[in-house]
Amino acid sequence: MPNTIKLQFNHGFQSRIAPLGMEAFQMNLIGLVDFFGFLMGAPEIRDILKAVTEKLSAAFGVDRTTIYIYDEDTKTLNSIIAQNAPSPITFSETEGIAGHVARHGDYHISNDPYSDKIFNRDIDQLFGYRSRSILTVPIHDSKRRLLGVLQLINRLKGSFSDEDAQLLSAVSRAVAVKMEEAMMNALIREQNRCITLLNGIEKNLNENSSPRSAVSKSLDTVVSSMNCSWGNAFFHHPFGDVSIVSGLQKSDLSEFICTEAPFHDGQGNRGKLSLFKPLEYPPFTLLEIETIKTVADRITSFLKKLAAESERDRSSKLSMLGKVTADLIHDMKAPLTIIKGYSQILENVGTDGINTLETAKILRHQADMMETMCSQIMEFSRGDHGEPSLEKLELKGFFLKLHETFSPVFQKRGSTLELKLENELFWELDRNRIERALTNLLMNACDALAKNQKAYLWAEIDSDRVLCMGVTDNGPGIPVHQISEIFKPFVSFGKKTGTGLGLSLARFTAQAHGGDLILKQQNGQTSFIIRIPWKKTDEKAENQ
Repeated sequence: MPNTIKLQFNHGFQSRIAPLGMEAFQMNLIGLVDFFGFLMGAPEIRDILKAVTEKLSAAFGVDRTTIYIYDEDTKTLNSIIAQNAPSPITFSETEGIAGHVARHGDYHISNDPYSDKIFNRDIDQLFGYRSRSILTVPIHDSKRRLLGVLQLINRLKGSFSDEDAQLLSAVSRAVAVKMEEAMMNALIREQNRCITLLNGIEKNLNENSSPRSAVSKSLDTVVSSMNCSWGNAFFHHPFGDVSIVSGLQKSDLSEFICTEAPFHDGQGNRGKLSLFKPLEYPPFTLLEIETIKTVADRITSFLKKLAAESERDRSSKLSMLGKVTADLIHDMKAPLTIIKGYSQILENVGTDGINTLETAKILRHQADMMETMCSQIMEFSRGDHGEPSLEKLELKGFFLKLHETFSPVFQKRGSTLELKLENELFWELDRNRIERALTNLLMNACDALAKNQKAYLWAEIDSDRVLCMGVTDNGPGIPVHQISEIFKPFVSFGKKTGTGLGLSLARFTAQAHGGDLILKQQNGQTSFIIRIPWKKTDEKAENQ
């Protein structure tokens, strides 16, 4: 017969198993030996332990077999497999026969439990059962650390003996090897799961700039990974009083296991992360609890960083506001002084000897300058760079009008503005915003050019079906160290007047059309180019 082993039984052992029958016991014992082969190959610990209880109950002829797992953190024994028990059993290591065996590390036989002072009757009473005989052995790992307890209850014929205990102890050692292996594999899986969870949290926080969205998605990830029913993240000052929930929140918390981790920013608790799972689920492990604490710390750091950035932005904006206000007041003083001066002349002298038409033009020009500065400030503060109001725009007429308007301005300053335009072009654009953007570019070029220098207003479609339009001049250009700053709001170089918003607003306009504003400098020429890609909606307009 394959997989057989030779066992020597003394006469006392044979007489004790006589009620069961030697032949029947030997057959069951051979079944146990065959079972050891299965034990070494079975993949899942729960399958292993379930098979253990069935084989042991048959081999020893008992009513039920229970395997308890020892929880070192809570100092409790928890039934992972309990034959014929209606629900899991959990009790302290200080209670009952199983607790006694767990603490003392040796087997215990009780063939009359109700006369045994260490027997705990509560479990019998709970399940309406009566224990008549109990054999209990510890399960130790290779380093004699307690893994659990193996217990046989109510032998159907006869009573338990020391030989039974020795044989069951041998089985427990084989079970311990597989349990130790399975527990190590489970720990590795749990570690990998927790690492994956933390990586997911990091991704959520990095990809979501909105604090609420980042925390909400992180909470969803934790609840799912930890197999929880629901979770709650509560924050208070300085993050704001807010509660974020993931999963279906329940009002009766007595039905749930809960673990919590504080949001602590070094100055105090700013809230807490709470996770809930049903009582019948396995409790949170130490590794899970530590991982949850790490998640809470990471979320706290994220919110603290956002709060610091927000405060820096606020301080920067206040500082910028002060500078812009001072610059705006300074810029407006010049036209106001001129307006005031001419007003006083008109008031004191009247219109005699004064060219009233020229005076009106001067006053109008100064008022226009003030209006332009105010308009740019208002446009930027409103965030007036959302969706453009598109219309089919015939570019030739549009550019001719711009050239007609600005050519005299350039001539007055001793420079020249020329127009370069392909054949008739049609494109869907926001007329007003494109006009303001090109106006800003034209005024910048006009301010930069010296006498006898030249600028070009132009438009074309490149090989990628992108509309390119802009202003090119042969002025002094943009110094290399200033290029990275010129598109930033409120940045201005070398101009005595202005808000520093012209290029910023022009870029916003280009981006609102799905394009961009770029700077190109080569061969002694400086070009600011608005690039707007072709869209399917433009096809009809372009071909008309």
